Amino acid sequence: MIRDSRSVSPIVGLILMVVVTVILVTAIFKISNVYFQSAPNAILDVELFTVDNANATKIVVKDLGGDPIYFKNKRLFIYLNGHRFDFHPFTERGYLMAGDVGVLVVPFASKVGQTVNVKLAIGGMTIFSGEWATVFYSKDVTVQKSRIPSIERGLLAEWHFEHRYPYETAFIQGNPSAKIPRFYDLSGNGNHLIYGSYDYWNSDTMWVRGVNGLALNFKPKGSAYGAFWSVDWITGKCAPTKSFTVELWIYPRDTISSHTLIELGAYYRWIYIDWGGKITAELGINGTANAPQTIVTVSSNTVLQPYHWYYVVVTYDGKYVKIYINGKLDKSEYHPGYITPPPYDYPIYLGSNYGNSPYYDGLMDEVYVWDRALTPQEIKERYEMFAGNIG
Repeated sequence: MIRDSRSVSPIVGLILMVVVTVILVTAIFKISNVYFQSAPNAILDVELFTVDNANATKIVVKDLGGDPIYFKNKRLFIYLNGHRFDFHPFTERGYLMAGDVGVLVVPFASKVGQTVNVKLAIGGMTIFSGEWATVFYSKDVTVQKSRIPSIERGLLAEWHFEHRYPYETAFIQGNPSAKIPRFYDLSGNGNHLIYGSYDYWNSDTMWVRGVNGLALNFKPKGSAYGAFWSVDWITGKCAPTKSFTVELWIYPRDTISSHTLIELGAYYRWIYIDWGGKITAELGINGTANAPQTIVTVSSNTVLQPYHWYYVVVTYDGKYVKIYINGKLDKSEYHPGYITPPPYDYPIYLGSNYGNSPYYDGLMDEVYVWDRALTPQEIKERYEMFAGNIG
C-alpha cells in the first residue's frame, strides 16, 4: 500500500486543532478585552435598603480606596442572590475610583435583617446564551431599614453629607489647585452638591456629628463669611412647579440675623430663617417666566433658638403652604395655584441663595427634596427616625 504523504496523523491533527482553538479563543478575549485575572485590589462597601414596602431594594456602592476599577466598553453587573442587574450609574464613565458612590434601585424583594449575597462583576463578551463576567467583589450583606420608611415616590434629591464624591480642583485662599469634595445625591438623580464658597476651606471642621452620622458645618471656625453648596443646571430635575416638599435637619448658631437654608432654582423658591428667628418660605406662584407672579411669604409660629436641632419641613400641594417643626404642623396658609417656573436654568443652593447671601451659620443634615407634598404621617415617621439622636 502506498502512503499518501499529504495525509496527517490523528495525533498531529488533534494538536493542530488544539492550537487553532487556543489562538481563536485568545483572539476573541483580546478583542473583547476580557481576561480571567485576579480581582482588582479595590476596597468597596455595599449597603442594601428596603424600598417600596419591601418590593424593591436600594443598593449603595461606595469605593473606599485601593486600585481603580476600569470597565470601559464593558458592563458592570451586580448580583443579589444570583439575580443579575446592570449597575449603570458608572457605565458611561467606565471606572470606579476612591470616593465614588453609586446608587441603584432594583426590583428585588427584600426585608430588614435579610442576608443577601452581593457580587460585583465586569462583563463584556456574550458567548452563546450567556455573558462572561469577572467577579471582583463578593460578600453577604444585611438589608437595612430604608431611611425613607414610606414609598420613595417623587424623591428628587437626597443628601446625607457623609457620601463624598471624587474631589474637584478649585481656587481657594490663593491656591489654584485646592481639592474640595462633592456630595453625592443618593436619590440617583444626579443632583450632586459642589462646594461654592471661596473664602475658606478646612476639612477638619467642615464635618461634625449630626443627627445621623456626619452633618455639614456651614460656617466652620476661621471662616469670615461661611460656605454654601450648589447643584448647577437642575431646572426640571429639582425645581417642581405643582407640589413639593423640602425637609432638613438644622442646628442654627445665629437666629437673630436672616439666613438662607435652601433655594430651589431661584425665582422665589426660597426657605430661610428670618430676622425674628422664624422659618420662612417665600414662593412665587401663578406666573410664567415672563409674566407677573404673586409672591407668597409664610412664616412659622415657632421662633427658633440657637444651638438646638430642629427638623424643618415645608410642603406645598397646590393649595396650602405648610411648615412643620419637629414633626408637627406649625403653620398653614391657603395659596392655591402653581409655582412659577424659573425663566432660566438656575442652580439649587444650600446655605445661601442666588445672590450668594445671606450665608447660613450652623449645621445641616439629612436634606431631601420631593416633587410631592409628604403627608403628616410620613413627616411624623421621618422625624421619629432621628429624634432620639439629638440632645
